[in-house]
Amino acid sequence: MKKFTIMGIVLFIALAMCSAYSFAESFDGFRGLKWGSAPAKGMVNVWDTSGVYTTYRRPSDALRITTRFNPVDLNAIEYEYHKNRLYRVCLYVPPSRVDWSTISLALSDRYGEPTESELIHDGVLVNERTYNQDPYTTAFLQFEISSHKVFCILDSKRMQNIIHSEKEREIQKKIGKKKTGF
Repeated sequence: MKKFTIMGIVLFIALAMCSAYSFAESFDGFRGLKWGSAPAKGMVNVWDTSGVYTTYRRPSDALRITTRFNPVDLNAIEYEYHKNRLYRVCLYVPPSRVDWSTISLALSDRYGEPTESELIHDGVLVNERTYNQDPYTTAFLQFEISSHKVFCILDSKRMQNIIHSEKEREIQKKIGKKKTGF
């Protein structure tokens, strides 16, 4: 009897560890692409700034997000790379209050409850929600109040830190050169 109890406890712990691992893994990227990975085969380059920042699309992408509420159709999904490493995914959503609400609820399910703010972006009043409770990803959902345009950005926390550190080093190099006269 004691042997079965110990085996049951070991099995329970093993299953709990496996499910925790798969839960964490499921958040480390988007649609099979891991944050920091190179562009996948079959991606199409749609924008490039001398190899530093590059934007791709996948022709094979389903332009629909399935949520537990309603499916949401998308205009486009773009994958942004910094020095060939995935750091951002942009979801372009057709203007709709319903899709805004649906995506907002789906993001809350996946990335935790958001903080909310209103800001002026390019002269337009925007409601922005930031979902920052996931260890890998920060999600931003923007809704233009007047036009009902919806825009969703998923950022890799780790890659954003790397990019920020690289920019800081570049600035320090420039400041150091100016001080020494080189």
